[in-house]
Amino acid sequence: MPSENRRKKKEADTILRKKLSRRAALSTAGKVAVGVVVAGVIAGIGGYYAGSAAAPGKTVTETKTVTGPASTVTVTKTETVTKTVTGKPTTVVTTVTTPTTPTVTTPTTTVKPFSYKEAAKPYKGVTLRVVTENTPPAVALKEEMVPKFEEETGIHVEWEAVSWGDMYAKEISDLEAGSGVYDAIYIEQDIIYTYMGRGWLTDLTHFGDTHPELVDPNFEPDDFTSFGDAFKDPTTGHFYAYPYEAFLKTYWYREDMYEELGVKPAETWDEFIELSKKFYEWGKDKEPRVYGCGFQMIGITLPYLFVEGFFPPHGVYTWGISLEKMRASVEKGGTLNSDRAIKAFEDFFELLELAPPEVKTFSWGGNVDAMAAGRTPHGPCEYSESAGAALRKNPDLRIRCALPPLEPFVKEEVMARAKTDYWKAYVNYYDGGAFGIPYCSKNKEAAYLFVQYMTGKEGSMVTATRSFAPTRKSVLDELVGSDLDKKTGYFSLVKEKDWMYAPAPPFREHKLLIERFYDKWIHKIVAKEVGIKEGLDQLAAELDEMLEALGY
Repeated sequence: MPSENRRKKKEADTILRKKLSRRAALSTAGKVAVGVVVAGVIAGIGGYYAGSAAAPGKTVTETKTVTGPASTVTVTKTETVTKTVTGKPTTVVTTVTTPTTPTVTTPTTTVKPFSYKEAAKPYKGVTLRVVTENTPPAVALKEEMVPKFEEETGIHVEWEAVSWGDMYAKEISDLEAGSGVYDAIYIEQDIIYTYMGRGWLTDLTHFGDTHPELVDPNFEPDDFTSFGDAFKDPTTGHFYAYPYEAFLKTYWYREDMYEELGVKPAETWDEFIELSKKFYEWGKDKEPRVYGCGFQMIGITLPYLFVEGFFPPHGVYTWGISLEKMRASVEKGGTLNSDRAIKAFEDFFELLELAPPEVKTFSWGGNVDAMAAGRTPHGPCEYSESAGAALRKNPDLRIRCALPPLEPFVKEEVMARAKTDYWKAYVNYYDGGAFGIPYCSKNKEAAYLFVQYMTGKEGSMVTATRSFAPTRKSVLDELVGSDLDKKTGYFSLVKEKDWMYAPAPPFREHKLLIERFYDKWIHKIVAKEVGIKEGLDQLAAELDEMLEALGY
């Protein structure tokens, strides 16, 4: 590798280790199939014929029963009696053979049902250290599920729920040093490939196969929604983390405001912009003042708004980087400086004119907070966990969800692809996180029980009802048609259309690219320090150069 590329790769590795402030606060505050082959052995009866006449044979059966300490065996013995009939002018000998049939009866054994209490006996008194981001689903599990787990297993849990930046600083320091401080860690869907690539995670599928006594038979990994695929090794299909929170980034709106204005959710971006203009005018005489729209903007949330939120429904998938060629510029096979990306920025600027003056301070859930406060009527791409948190604070809040506004060709491209070919085309992001076990954990067995307990059906029901973050199909089946679903439409949307959304693209360098490149150029474009086309051209060129230096 040329010296310049070595320098850039070294720089990339350094940046990957840096602490970021992604989601520092929620609000502004190859499925493997196993075949069973059954072989049947058919025994034929051999005989020969001589002459033209024969007498029937006589079969004598003797049955003996032998009783042993472990089983009762019944053996049927068959003898063949042959008669010779002498006639004139010939003698015929006929032999008929009936096979011996053994019958074996074994005593019925009672298989004990799986019990976390029994499985955890060897680990009673062990203390597990866990670190996660302080998201609503994490807080919900910590409050509701951990006390039950501790009581049932006798295993103690020390759970640190901290900011996103602090969480990754703690995790990466532990993983790089191999010190084994943590036994279970939070893994977002946009860093799983980095962790797997560095060999930092325990293969949970293999661990369960080699520790069958620890496997809860009711755990059922196949019950995870399609979001679970984000935490599998693409080659082996093995899980390296089990999801405990999953939520769509989608269109949320104030249903009461829509009813008052007499409008329906927009289906295209042009419709959404026109609808936002209507609300902007309608809201001038309202108290509090209602503006046209809002979205996350502060700091690192702005580049994520585009790569996760605005780009996909404008037809710019996988951050504008071609997964086949691993390049971003149109000239080299990407879409980052394409007409589609330009249109995404043009629509953003139109909506920015209709947003409240405080929009530039909005963090990840900032616009949902503004909707709850009556300042904005809707958001085109909001984190649904934020909506769940808002409803938990105010159950009377009337908010509903829908598919994001789309460029017409995007829906066509999504509908044309296979449901599991997520990154070919998608309407918006499928976000969330999972529990993984570090390779260096000193308590993997106890941690495996903990991870199953937290991410099983009961845990998924907790995160679904408290923060709109369901991870299991069986939970969705129960919640579809519930009062909460009728109120928001969310669980029906997830069950029926989650395949139209996609998790983070399957490359390792998300944090490097978002901090070093997207953050810089997207902020420059939004600040109008450069034009849209000029900024995207520069961004795409720098990404191409770095991706080449990384060996792609």
